[in-house]
Amino acid sequence: MRSDVQDLARQHPGLAEKYRTLQSELDQRVDHGRATNTQSQDPINRRHAAAREFTELAAEIRKLPGFEDFMLSYMEDKICGASERGPIVLINVSRLRCDALIVSDSQVRTLELPSITLEELERKVKPWTLATSQTLQWLWDTIMSPILNKLGFTDIPTTGKWPHVWWIPTGPLVQLPLHAAGYHRQQGSEALLDRVISSYGFSIRNIIRGRRDSTKSSSNSDQALLVAMEHTPGYDMLSFANEKVELIDGMARSMKLESIIPTHTNNEVIRYLSDCRIFHFAGHGLAHTEDHRRVVSY
Repeated sequence: MRSDVQDLARQHPGLAEKYRTLQSELDQRVDHGRATNTQSQDPINRRHAAAREFTELAAEIRKLPGFEDFMLSYMEDKICGASERGPIVLINVSRLRCDALIVSDSQVRTLELPSITLEELERKVKPWTLATSQTLQWLWDTIMSPILNKLGFTDIPTTGKWPHVWWIPTGPLVQLPLHAAGYHRQQGSEALLDRVISSYGFSIRNIIRGRRDSTKSSSNSDQALLVAMEHTPGYDMLSFANEKVELIDGMARSMKLESIIPTHTNNEVIRYLSDCRIFHFAGHGLAHTEDHRRVVSY
């Protein structure tokens, strides 16, 4: 639900601010004890007025394009329908327990992940352990392998279209490279890259909305925006960033796409970002554990 307000703030900041103000006002406690005079009745009257304004504002927001379901809960059939292009897996971590919520095959299932704890996860997201082989193997053993087994993706696909999974990490998991989990120094299929194609999402709601908006979009862009930041002041050099972009450039050309490789300036990147079909950034980044969209690229 919080993501709805964040989406609104980006497109209609005035309405979002009004919504948050009314919501905050309604969250405040009001003494409903027996009123002895008109003055003591004023806070109660104001609360009723705020409730009416809040309802009317929500109705107004739902008339805006793209916000028809603003702050409304999705029915289970709509959630299940979101997995028609491939399973969606939300991985929830908390101090009580950790679980995967799996949306696939027109059903919602849960899978307990007893081998991980929030405390251990917080230790794994230290800068010096984020992408070590030990961390990637731990991710595979405790999280990704059990989920793939539950989905039935137990080996390298040999025929047909590869399965595509959308991952929704939460908490400290947003800082870990789930798609790279596995054992990469030995033969076999004990790695996520050998089993499925991976994509990320902020929430099931945003995946549904993104697919709906992409269907409505009239853009027919044939451009691939590729950015390599080999050197970023204050950060380690990424020796293979340029090489990676060159490789993807070749792949894009094989797909009949025009590669755009701009100079390293914000304005030039932003100029092409809104219209490109593919965007790839090879550089440093920082993920926010509470709001997944507050991602910083360096």
